[in-house]
Amino acid sequence: MIQNKPQLVIEGTKTKKILLAEDWMDPFIREQVGHTPNPTDKLYVKLLDMNSTSEKTATPINEFEKAELDMLRDAVQREHIIVTKDLRAYLSEA
Repeated sequence: MIQNKPQLVIEGTKTKKILLAEDWMDPFIREQVGHTPNPTDKLYVKLLDMNSTSEKTATPINEFEKAELDMLRDAVQREHIIVTKDLRAYLSEA
């Protein structure tokens, strides 16, 4: 179901209403997850977009921002991401 509710958007010092005509998510679920993705999920998606799914296609860690490096450490501890000896990161199968 497409929801046509105006949303407040803050851009710098201005606040404006926009119409999200392509919000396909149910309003209850939208309230639970919000409009901004989880930063850790964004990191995983970034690795997928960079095709970092194996040791051969791993991404050098110098391509990540400082905040992403902090999340990267947590993901390595949870074994979601593997960092190679030459400091390249890729998604694990876990």
